[in-house]
Amino acid sequence: MFWFIIIAAIIIAWIEAPSLVRNKQWKDLSVFSGFLALGIVLGAVLDFQLPFPNPTKGIEALFKPVTEAFFGKG
Repeated sequence: MFWFIIIAAIIIAWIEAPSLVRNKQWKDLSVFSGFLALGIVLGAVLDFQLPFPNPTKGIEALFKPVTEAFFGKG
């Protein structure tokens, strides 16, 4: 399955990247590359069944102090 993720990412980059380079859209190319790399990493994490933290807990830890500051401890 991991090889399928890599092959799919190569095909997507092969289709999309040349036009971004040709048109000198460097910011778009960097965002595209970042999202593609993030997708590869997340696909690998899921494929290898590595422990992956729940994003809800991170959001809760980020916003809990702000919520407590505005609404008090409940």
